[in-house]
Amino acid sequence: MSSPVLSVLLLVAAAAVVLPANAQSGRGDEAAKVTFKVTRFDVADRPPPEFELRGGGEPVTLEVPLTYIAGPFKATLRDGRFLDFFRPGAERPEISLPIPPAMRKDLLLVFVAGNDGFEVTMVHVPPSRMKGGDRYIINATDSRLSLQYRGAKAVVIPPGKADILAGPGRDEVTLVDVAVQQEQGEQWRVVSRETWPCDPRVRKFLIVFRSPRTKHITFHGVEELVGTPRE
Repeated sequence: MSSPVLSVLLLVAAAAVVLPANAQSGRGDEAAKVTFKVTRFDVADRPPPEFELRGGGEPVTLEVPLTYIAGPFKATLRDGRFLDFFRPGAERPEISLPIPPAMRKDLLLVFVAGNDGFEVTMVHVPPSRMKGGDRYIINATDSRLSLQYRGAKAVVIPPGKADILAGPGRDEVTLVDVAVQQEQGEQWRVVSRETWPCDPRVRKFLIVFRSPRTKHITFHGVEELVGTPRE
């Protein structure tokens, strides 16, 4: 994966190790299951990949979308630990993820596309950690970023890391002004000023990266409904 954007972004995927199909790492609960959702990040915007989930009866085919979150899906873990993704018709999984017991619910898998396939970033976001109106932000640039709502404390995110920018905590949709700054040497420079809607029914996931085409700071975002509209 030669893209600088992907090289930095994949630092976030350190916990999601791609293993061979016959990898063994201790015993696990043979009946262990995981519930998860999927989305993907692909600078080149190629066609969506298809994978199969096996081991629980008939194979389940899932398509990994770019502009929204799909799921939830449920799967039985191989050897009580590994979540396997097969290409249709393949005998061996293309991706095998070890899923810790504490991450088997409220799990979002972000498939990061590269020249030779995919790496997967595991984002564990139970409702107690990330609520409606919040934004989970992955810094895929090569320097520190600061994001700050007007009048609120800034959230500073190193390259290859992620953090949650909490919403204003209101019961209605609210427009908030946010300044995005990037560290350049010993100085901080404003690279974007945004007005974002914060909806208590929706939480959002943002990847911040420098566009290979324009060289400008760019946002790739998807959202997840966590509540229902008022009557």
